[in-house]
Amino acid sequence: MTDETEDTLRRELLRLDVLLRRKQEWWEHPRNFALVLGVLAALVGAGAGLLGYKIGSAPPQPIVIQ
Repeated sequence: MTDETEDTLRRELLRLDVLLRRKQEWWEHPRNFALVLGVLAALVGAGAGLLGYKIGSAPPQPIVIQ
């Protein structure tokens, strides 16, 4: 290959690499946002499950008939 062909291919590869990185950057933020929402939902679900378990495991109140 000639130097001119190599330079052209190298520039084209660099241009395509920049385009790919721009696409990846655009998708990276929504993915991270979805990941944070998923972790938040898991924590809320675990907290609600623990609260439900504690409420359900409490001994029942005695019934007093007068």
